[in-house]
Amino acid sequence: MIQDSDFDKAQEIVGYLLRHNELLEDKEMYLYSNYIIDTVVQSLVQKIISSYGLNLIEYNRGLFITPGVNNPYFGYKNDELKVLLKVDSNNEIYLCYFIIYTIITMFYKETAYATYKDYITNTEVVERVNTMVRAITVKNSEEVTYEESSLQAIRERWLDMDETPVNSSENNLDSSRKSNYKYSFVNRTLAFLVGENILIQNKQERSFAPTDKFRALIADFFDRKDVKNVLVEFAKGEM
Repeated sequence: MIQDSDFDKAQEIVGYLLRHNELLEDKEMYLYSNYIIDTVVQSLVQKIISSYGLNLIEYNRGLFITPGVNNPYFGYKNDELKVLLKVDSNNEIYLCYFIIYTIITMFYKETAYATYKDYITNTEVVERVNTMVRAITVKNSEEVTYEESSLQAIRERWLDMDETPVNSSENNLDSSRKSNYKYSFVNRTLAFLVGENILIQNKQERSFAPTDKFRALIADFFDRKDVKNVLVEFAKGEM
């Protein structure tokens, strides 16, 4: 039988997750233990989180939440993403999405969700996006689907851009909205992922490594066949 104390514990855990998006054992051992040890509390937390349209992911002694698709209450709206990514149009948001998917394929093979690369640099990301973009098949306008049309638009947008301004270092490139260069788009996307605690930046070595939150999301993706199939096709350049 569910006790009032069970609801209190569950609400405390959910409240913490909503404020921080994650609950780690080494930071909140009491709350994490209440979730792991008590199956009643665990079930209540899962039901409450699900009722908000959120996904709850357990990974490496931690809990992580992410908004479900088209969640009206959590996650970012397009206008908010434009501000965070410093872009002006939906097409530029889609280009940043493409860069994010590319980054995922740089860390993970298609067969497992264990990372096979410890870190990446912005130069590597630009080079990989160049490769992925050139793999997009260009078709006649009468033959393309909506998704193919969007990918072709991304291809054209990317290939039309220079990598950096003349006499400018890619590492010192201004990542403001006005910088319309490949490195600028990659730098803005990387900065967004760092701000979301998806990547950790090592400024001294100019590199980026995945966080536990990133690994948790990937583990969840690979457990969902529909998402995994999309990532596999993308990694093979079949999208």
